[in-house]
Amino acid sequence: MNSKHTPGPWKVQNNNGVPVTIESGGIGDGRVVTMLVDLFGDRHDDTTENAANARLIAAAPELLEAAMAYVNHVRGYHDTLSDGELEVRNLCQAAIAKATGQG
Repeated sequence: MNSKHTPGPWKVQNNNGVPVTIESGGIGDGRVVTMLVDLFGDRHDDTTENAANARLIAAAPELLEAAMAYVNHVRGYHDTLSDGELEVRNLCQAAIAKATGQG
């Protein structure tokens, strides 16, 4: 599974405590994500909610990587996974599909 998202790491940039942009590791790579955070700012007055949204967006590449690592780790163990492990694997697969446009 290969994602076409802007490569991380992403980080939240703050302006007087209010997150206004999310930047990726490369110059200019954060423009689309920056626009999303600016839209949140226009629609919501709650800077706590804006900060939470920005942190979640910034963590997205690492969360996707973790989900993919888990699915790859349990790939050969389908017959021996517990019900809980199967549920986690299915949740990870659904999140990966959503994040990569496969689902």
